Amino acid sequence: MEPELKLVKPHEPHTSSLAERATELAALESVLTTCAQGRGSAVLITGSVATGKTELMNHFVEHMVADDVVTLTAAAAPHALPFAVLRQLLDNAAVRDRAVEIVELVNDAVEWAMTLDGDADEMRRLSTRVMAAVRTAVAKLTRGGPVVVVVDDVQDADAASLLCLTDLVRATYQERVVFVFAAQHQLSPNSALFGELLRHPRYQRLWLRALSLGGVQEVLTANLSGSVARRLAGPATAISGGNPLLLRALLVDYGVAANSGGRLMVGRSYCDAVANCLRRSDELAGPVGRGIAVLGEETSIALLADLVDEDAERVAAIVELLGDAGVLDGLAFRHETVAATLLNTMDNTEFEDLHYRAAQLLLDAGAQAIPVAEHLVAARRGDYPWSVGVLIEAAELASAGDRVGFATQCLQLAVNCCPDERRRGKIVTMLAGMEWQVNPTAGVRHLDKLVAAMRAGELAERDATELVHNLLWHGRTDDALHMIEVMAAEAGATSLRTAIERRIIALTVAASFPSLNQQVRTSLLAAPAVSGAVAEPRLQAASALATVLTRGVDDETLADAEQVLQSTRLNATTVVPLKSAVLALVYADRLDKAVPWCDTLLKEAQDRRAPGWHTRMSEVRAIIAVRQGDLPLAVRCAKAAFAAYSAPYGGGVGIGSMLAVLISAATSMGHMSEAAEYVARPLAQSVLKTRHGLHYLHARGRFHLESGHARAALADFLACGDLIRQWNMDRPTVVPWRSSAALALLELGHTTQARALVDKELAIAGEVSSRARGKALRVKAAVSELELKPALLQLAVDDLEAAGDRLSMAYALAELSTAQGALGEHDKAWTTVRRAWLIAKSCQAEALCQHLMKQSNVVGPIAGATPRAESAQTLSRAERRVAKLAAIGYTNREIAARLYITVSTVEQHLTRVYRKLNVNRRSELSVSLQVDIATSA
Repeated sequence: MEPELKLVKPHEPHTSSLAERATELAALESVLTTCAQGRGSAVLITGSVATGKTELMNHFVEHMVADDVVTLTAAAAPHALPFAVLRQLLDNAAVRDRAVEIVELVNDAVEWAMTLDGDADEMRRLSTRVMAAVRTAVAKLTRGGPVVVVVDDVQDADAASLLCLTDLVRATYQERVVFVFAAQHQLSPNSALFGELLRHPRYQRLWLRALSLGGVQEVLTANLSGSVARRLAGPATAISGGNPLLLRALLVDYGVAANSGGRLMVGRSYCDAVANCLRRSDELAGPVGRGIAVLGEETSIALLADLVDEDAERVAAIVELLGDAGVLDGLAFRHETVAATLLNTMDNTEFEDLHYRAAQLLLDAGAQAIPVAEHLVAARRGDYPWSVGVLIEAAELASAGDRVGFATQCLQLAVNCCPDERRRGKIVTMLAGMEWQVNPTAGVRHLDKLVAAMRAGELAERDATELVHNLLWHGRTDDALHMIEVMAAEAGATSLRTAIERRIIALTVAASFPSLNQQVRTSLLAAPAVSGAVAEPRLQAASALATVLTRGVDDETLADAEQVLQSTRLNATTVVPLKSAVLALVYADRLDKAVPWCDTLLKEAQDRRAPGWHTRMSEVRAIIAVRQGDLPLAVRCAKAAFAAYSAPYGGGVGIGSMLAVLISAATSMGHMSEAAEYVARPLAQSVLKTRHGLHYLHARGRFHLESGHARAALADFLACGDLIRQWNMDRPTVVPWRSSAALALLELGHTTQARALVDKELAIAGEVSSRARGKALRVKAAVSELELKPALLQLAVDDLEAAGDRLSMAYALAELSTAQGALGEHDKAWTTVRRAWLIAKSCQAEALCQHLMKQSNVVGPIAGATPRAESAQTLSRAERRVAKLAAIGYTNREIAARLYITVSTVEQHLTRVYRKLNVNRRSELSVSLQVDIATSA
């Protein structure tokens, strides 16, 4: 009896690379078993690119086919020489031993085919001879046992080899020959080989599908811990699409990314694997992939077909093929990094050409302006007749959506492409505004172009107003005045728009550049009056600020400022009006209203990634903070603005206010060397001719006074006074120059002059409680008799506490303590000095703290504090938190904001605190809570 023929090796466990391939492995084993029984078979393994066909075939050859079985293998490649696949198949020891003549014949055939130069008849005759020889050779081989023929990527086989393989399949139906072919996708129905396979009595096709979630988890488990594999299986399936090659690439990236935080990271390996899939899929797969990367979310089959200049049905087939391979999910890559990588690997010409054509296709398809403009910007071209209009529209939409960087790119391209001079001037104005939103100093680069456009009559009136403001801001006074003269000389002076724009300029000059008042008034005499009913936020804000500075505070002006803040959204054209509206509240000493508005605008500028807007609002917040005595916040905001204003191109006259804040804060904090550095910084003379110069002179005077140079201080204060009176801004809410000058005069021994100045200051401040009156009362006490000091200083403390100026209140308390001590009221003096120290400490006013420490040693310890300190233990945690803040000078509104509670809740807590501690006013809280506050301070 003939021994049983064994074609199948003993079973070996398959690896994770063959996950979910049990059915296919069983089919291949069945083919070998059938062949062992004397019947050949044909198998076609198909599937999308990189789904594991080659791995399956390699496993079949290396681990399933018995070692003594003749196995002929080949891997086809595109554009190979004639008979290249056949040559690989015959490169086998068994063939050389049993049919060496066929090897020699095929080698000769390859060389002969190279000389035929496309002669089809000769090639057919040569192929016929080779086919006959191959049939004979295989017949010889089968007499010694079964033969297995394995060809990978058969779809790429050269025509001569395909012809021979087709003939061999037909000739060996009844022989012990197993054919196993692999193709990336189904062979063409017109393929002769495919036809022969279909006629084979024992033909079967194995379709390798993408891995399921379970299959992906199986692969991950073989490489990672079980818990990690379970956690990553979902994301890995989504990103890889179940493609084994892409999955393995993800594992490589996961291993490389040490800082992945346990998450899958799409890196170079994954992107390389996707590119590999595109190369191996189809010659059109690469262009289709690049087209999808270019079109992005706007991709459709129709647009994609037009972009790659191919038939839509063919493109749809490629998209489906790539989807089956896990490369695409619909019409998008499974991870955005792939699209970015494909774009980055294109050469510049192809990249720009695809984007440029995409812009036209999208416009023709009715797309919105932004996606069309995105392609124009990417292509760096705008030659289409419609380009400039689309770019401008896209810039406006992008700016409204806080895509300022893209809006700027659109306008830069529009400027370069616009043939119309007047329109180009409008675009440059828009561009300067957009760039300023991102960088507060960048817009200055366009000023010369805009001045030229203005002189040529190419700017609209509103744009001209913006230009004048920017010229003034950057200290280009002569250019600004010339522009104002040009505006005044233009026709159409009776229009409402003309009146509004000229009025805005006049008010802006009056509020911020008052040294130019007379010249501007002369130039704009012809401007018609503007009705108060005009609802123009820019005009309302400019009017409110100018009114507060030059005429004082009234309810209508404050209402106008708040209306602007309530009704105006922050954008490139409203940031200046909004800043002016907040400043109107600041100069009205309504810091309680200014703070929430300023903080809201700061947060909005930050959330919308607009550094230019944030810088302008930081400038205002710094001014508010230094007036409140919040020195750390003042320094932070001022330094942020100062850094932006000190950038290349120069930051404009606002640098004067920021230097003023930094000098004042450093002086109050006792950082005299730092303050001296700021004083020593060069400052353009144009700054001293603006409102910002007033603040700088006053801050520098304070520095000189604290440094012991009273004459230099007095000179600065008096210079400040001369300017402020000349500019019709002589209000202590702007700069309390008289009170400061009075202190300098006291240092020099000129008490009578000091008294006259402070009395004048009090007369201007009026009878109503205010920050300005509180500061003046403090100085009034300094020039008064000892017996009068406590009452004046207590009134000053009350005014300053109500206004929220905690640092000035600490100074007033310190002086009140001194007066009380001098009058022998040591208990009161100790209570007062302790309160002053706590407030000064919270402001980080270290110089005052050191002074108060010495003063507390002089006035001596306080009696009777212990009982109240013990009473403090009865307070709840919430009551204690409110009481601490009240004790160091925070207003009820400020306490509510810091603790995220309502003002009403603060009032209720304080009522209970007063009752439990048996006190009548918050000034007594520092004593009652001395144990707790000392610890926190």
